Amino acid sequence: MLIEENLRTLKYSAMRDRNAVLVVGSITQDYVEGPGGNLDGAIGGSATYFALAAQHFVPVSVVGAVGRDREAEIRQLLDFADLSRLQAVDEPTYTWRSRRSSRDGEATTVERFAGAFDGYVPELGAPGSVPTTAFLGSCDPEVQLAVARGCPPGAFIAGDSMDIFIEGQRPAVERMVRHCTILFATGHELELLTQTAGVEAAGRRLLEQFGLETLVVKLGARGAVLLKHGDVRRLPTFPVDVVDPTGAGDALAGGFMGRLIELGDRGDDRFLLEALEWGIVAASFAISGLGVSALKTVSRADLEGRLDAYRANRGAPLA
Repeated sequence: MLIEENLRTLKYSAMRDRNAVLVVGSITQDYVEGPGGNLDGAIGGSATYFALAAQHFVPVSVVGAVGRDREAEIRQLLDFADLSRLQAVDEPTYTWRSRRSSRDGEATTVERFAGAFDGYVPELGAPGSVPTTAFLGSCDPEVQLAVARGCPPGAFIAGDSMDIFIEGQRPAVERMVRHCTILFATGHELELLTQTAGVEAAGRRLLEQFGLETLVVKLGARGAVLLKHGDVRRLPTFPVDVVDPTGAGDALAGGFMGRLIELGDRGDDRFLLEALEWGIVAASFAISGLGVSALKTVSRADLEGRLDAYRANRGAPLA
């Protein structure tokens, strides 16, 4: 047992020396009622879905809190990741209850119980060990801000949020966004943030108002939009039978960020568009099973095969 722990420590030390991505976000137990089937306490959350998708491209370090009631499960599910920044507490794991009226529709939150995330303060460790790329997944914006402030100077930071945080903690969400180079948002979240109707108009306003370089708008069954100053690109989804769209946006972000880091040049428009393709492909696996069931079994080869099919079906190479 001690030998295994030492090997794990060496592995994660090596990971921190490479171009890893740090993700902070919710780690939840999900109770979702939907036409594709129900989740009955399944492990989920933004950090979980992001990590499962990003692992195929770069080392992943997870920041978050989990109750001891589900600690063993999350450690087993994310055993590929550096979990040295995962805090286990006596409070129950964050609980999310929701209903979904259609297979590809957004879920309506019925109840949230913060549990392990109540009063949670992230601990990143020694500054030299913190990766220079971070994703601030959906969770309390004060937690996101604490992680952003703990990142090395000049860190490449991407972020996400939710309508409940935009409506209830707008000042903190806005401060979080100002730390980001890239923001991921749904059309609804984008309009809430900017108080502007229409994806393109709201997107342009957001880029200008917050000094962002890139915006990725997640449109569910309608695909995704990549916005930069003066440039708008739309990509469709990959057609699959939708079972459960829970976590699809976080899987998209994981595939996008993982591939973008792997490509190396984060400001190149061609690389950004390619990263979005990989993100859409990762999301297509996420929605094809209940919870994380499909995403957790995917291989890099699976992603590559579907990417080839996606490009062939679109009939248009990257420009």
